[in-house]
Amino acid sequence: MAEASTESNSTKESNIDSIDVFATCRVAIFGGHRGRVAKVVSLLHDDESSILIPLPDATAAELNHDAAKLARQKVVKIEYLPCVATFDTYENENGENVTYLAKVEYHGPDGKQVRGSSLAPLFDMTDDADGSKDSKKIRFDGVSAVSIGIGIEGEQKVSMLETFVRNLSGASVATVTDDADSSDQKTSSLLVECIQPNSEYKTMKEENDAYRDLSEEKKIEVTSLMTMGPGKMANFVASLSKRVVSDAVDVAYGTKESNPEKGEEKNGETTNEETEGEKNCTVEEPMTKTNVITP
Repeated sequence: MAEASTESNSTKESNIDSIDVFATCRVAIFGGHRGRVAKVVSLLHDDESSILIPLPDATAAELNHDAAKLARQKVVKIEYLPCVATFDTYENENGENVTYLAKVEYHGPDGKQVRGSSLAPLFDMTDDADGSKDSKKIRFDGVSAVSIGIGIEGEQKVSMLETFVRNLSGASVATVTDDADSSDQKTSSLLVECIQPNSEYKTMKEENDAYRDLSEEKKIEVTSLMTMGPGKMANFVASLSKRVVSDAVDVAYGTKESNPEKGEEKNGETTNEETEGEKNCTVEEPMTKTNVITP
């Protein structure tokens, strides 16, 4: 079994090496428990479609992520950043316990690094574009999106993390230029999303407690179906990543407004849909709550 796994991993690495990586998009995963965050990242890394996203000119066949066909197709590589957020409390002058964000630390590409490190350098990273005209039109500098879950919920904690991310990100994440030779750039907003419970549960804690009460066989099933547990979180993060890439490409090629707080303009028509920051929206299961951090 171990030998087969090694061969599979070797094949996957060679497949990735043969693919033309157009750009790298970084997506942070904020959770409250390092081991559970690492499990989610492991599921994402096991699914090639979660880390290699073809650009939209791919044919239907190429979207199947066949390695030989992907080798002829430019892709955006998703780099997941496993992070652990730690909250603490103190007693104020009125004797009330006040929750505060103590720290958020990055735990390496697989989430297994015991000693965490600062996220600040990750937000300062630049996308090593390939120098082509298209790569100058769309770039993913810093961190493009933040997904929140894995033991973290509640508006108060999510708001603290949004403030933390805003302070680190400064102005931009995905950077786009109208003209490849121009220094003027348009900036898309950084998405921060928190996973929400399935309809039969009131909170994620309630849903996670129900997941823990399942038999081992049932846990494997719901994880595979991506309806509960780490499988659901992995699906949520992958869906967010694909949407970030899609939105950035749309902005780059003039099919979508760069500011998500305004109505989208498509084919000369402006929609009157609610903005992402004003509603709970479901892009793909599971349901997510979206907040948009603008420069």
